[in-house]
Amino acid sequence: MLVYRGKLPPHSDAGAGEIVVIFLEAIEQNRPVLAIWQQNAASDGGVAQSHRTFGTIEQVTISANGKVVSFSGDLDYRFEGTVGSDGAEFVLDITNGRAGTRQQTVLRPSSAIAPSIDAVWNKNSVIVNDTSTAYYCSMEESSSHADIKSIILGSVGALYGFIGLLTLAPGTPFIVGASVAAQGAMLAGGSLVDTLIPSSTDGPVKTLLLPERRMSRLSESGYSVAPDNAVTLTQVTIRNGHILSVQVASYDGLGTDTVSLRYILNKIGGKWENLLELDLGSDQNKRIEARAIAVISGIDIPNKLLGEAFDYRSNLAECDGGTMINYQTQGLSNSYMFPPWPSSARPTFNIQAGSVLSFVESPSASLTSNASVLTLESSPLALIWRLPQYGVSDPSNRGISLGTAGDEADMRRIVAQHGGAFLVYSWGGNGGPVLGYTAAQNSGVQIVPTTVRTDLVYMSVLQEEAFLKAV
Repeated sequence: MLVYRGKLPPHSDAGAGEIVVIFLEAIEQNRPVLAIWQQNAASDGGVAQSHRTFGTIEQVTISANGKVVSFSGDLDYRFEGTVGSDGAEFVLDITNGRAGTRQQTVLRPSSAIAPSIDAVWNKNSVIVNDTSTAYYCSMEESSSHADIKSIILGSVGALYGFIGLLTLAPGTPFIVGASVAAQGAMLAGGSLVDTLIPSSTDGPVKTLLLPERRMSRLSESGYSVAPDNAVTLTQVTIRNGHILSVQVASYDGLGTDTVSLRYILNKIGGKWENLLELDLGSDQNKRIEARAIAVISGIDIPNKLLGEAFDYRSNLAECDGGTMINYQTQGLSNSYMFPPWPSSARPTFNIQAGSVLSFVESPSASLTSNASVLTLESSPLALIWRLPQYGVSDPSNRGISLGTAGDEADMRRIVAQHGGAFLVYSWGGNGGPVLGYTAAQNSGVQIVPTTVRTDLVYMSVLQEEAFLKAV
């Protein structure tokens, strides 16, 4: 959060007073921004009037003096200013369209907002699943602002999408942008956006939180301190191979820190409420496994002979972990399914616009396990598919150099800085360059297995749908 504070000109239409501009995230286009200003008390002793406008940054351009930012939040006021290249001052023009006036003021960084200004303090709560179990999580306003019972009851409705065959229903479409969840089929998370990008108080953030994944929610209010966030956890287990058990519990007051799920579970202790139990039949010997379907747009498997023709509308219930499905968006009938790859064989990939590669994640599949799809510490958070001992085959097709990396931690930081701007990132180790490739600029580039232990490729995951399956 960047906070700038300054004085309004005495001859401003708002009167002499203070103004605070808060960039809630970064100074980038489409990011939220808040302006709060307040008049001095009226000469007749009346109450000072305060104004508030909340909107998004409409445009950011780079000039010799810094970043030129423009935004508006209502029909009356429009703001345009320059944030100096060193961030030390913000020269701001305020236009009142109704009064036809335009005034300029200079704002400077402030670590604290003046007590006289009613401000918004957002609370971004982050939960990291550091356990080996997947939980259905719903984050929303704290029980101090919303009845916690409504959170619990709301999670009951989500279960209706789970209790059934615990597999994908026949006829479920498998195309980019379509949810793979089906009524009576499974408990599913949302899209990548729902899962990883903070939401506002417009509604809860709900997802099936897989191991080593994280979720977050941004809580904000009009004035004063924003409400805190609470989380409701739903756990699904199978006892003795045939008793399906569903339990729910809530934890209040997440705050603004990153909290581990293990910590929350320790706080909850034994305070779980049984929602239901279902006997699947004494002849069953089932267990619950967390899986996900990941989608990467712009990647093709060139050797179709290794797979088998596949109808993209088919039921995916029988697909094992590690199964890959490859098709072209302009020819969906030409789809191919590749069974899990044996350890002695690894696929080759092509960068090809219009192609889509999807795979079923599974803890036991080496190429497509939960541990091979990682969350980057980027803003917004992004998913990547990690392929060790892979590299780009043809040096003439090199991508854009993004910097050099001494180790994989360096590489991840470089990839995170670009926040999924590239489809493929490659690195050869030993302080070598990290290269970025796009589907539009690098069509035809091959990504092949290598024997070099330091070779590494990351692919940007467009979408991930998580689910629980009885196996």
